[in-house]
Amino acid sequence: MVRTISNEEVAAALPMRRAIAVMREAFADLAAGRVVMPPRSALAVPEHDAITYFMPAYSRGTGMLAQKTVSVHPRNLSAGLPVVQAILSLFDGSNGSALAVMAAEYLTALRTGAVSGLATQYMARPDSQVLGVLGTGAQARTQIWAVCEVLPIRTVRVWSLRLEAEYAGLRQFLSGRVAASIEPAPGPREAVSGADVLVLATTSRRPAIDGNWVSDGTHINAVGSHTPDARELDTLTVSRARVVCDHLAACLAEAGDLILPLGEGAVDATHYGLELADLVTGRKAGRTAEREVTLFKSVGLALEDLAAATAVYRALSGRNPQPSGAN
Repeated sequence: MVRTISNEEVAAALPMRRAIAVMREAFADLAAGRVVMPPRSALAVPEHDAITYFMPAYSRGTGMLAQKTVSVHPRNLSAGLPVVQAILSLFDGSNGSALAVMAAEYLTALRTGAVSGLATQYMARPDSQVLGVLGTGAQARTQIWAVCEVLPIRTVRVWSLRLEAEYAGLRQFLSGRVAASIEPAPGPREAVSGADVLVLATTSRRPAIDGNWVSDGTHINAVGSHTPDARELDTLTVSRARVVCDHLAACLAEAGDLILPLGEGAVDATHYGLELADLVTGRKAGRTAEREVTLFKSVGLALEDLAAATAVYRALSGRNPQPSGAN
């Protein structure tokens, strides 16, 4: 019988520390050629300024197959509805049996945060204590949680255009998960300046920061923009940084943050030669100097959804006990 799994069950089954470990395993499988992941297809709905993605993946490592359908409707903000809505179907890859259908809104935010947490382990300075965040929605919340899981963050400074409406919800989500002090910033520059780690999780279609605000040695996780004509980062920030992609081909097809500076001639293709799998396998270093600016660009991958959904299904089925120390 096909199991139905709610957002609440996903949250209970897969805490952040375990999710980061699951993402490490998934990217190791990708590096080893054990993942089949076609490019995701997109269906634009221009009259609503919306887009729906169809994201399949199969893992030879776990034997599981998944298909996630995720709709992104930025105008939903003004109507008080979720911007991201998603559902995932999970199958046994050996015989095609349907195992579960799960709500995937929280799973999407969780796995995106976990992947950033994984990248942060390799790319940020290990003594980082100040986290600056642009964005206060669901993605920003799991990004903060993930960074605080892997670094000794003491202060989190947050700002967004919806700070007044979303700040209380952000604090409520992080209560009990994050020990750092959460503080509202008066503006984007104040959130960015002096931060050891910076998260961009906005719906902005033009640069949300000025590269002159970014301190030497900062690590940046940019997760908000995911279309070729939208960007959260300005060209200066990208050209300054050591750039690592979640998946190079996906970023060069979808990430305006990287595509637009390339089209301007500010960087060439060699500037984008690193992938997260290179760091996980030890083939490349995430950071090469104390004062280096590092940038992890994430557009989101089907293998991340598959890995997270598999871990959730196995935990709920009693087939995947969590290791001691997970929280």
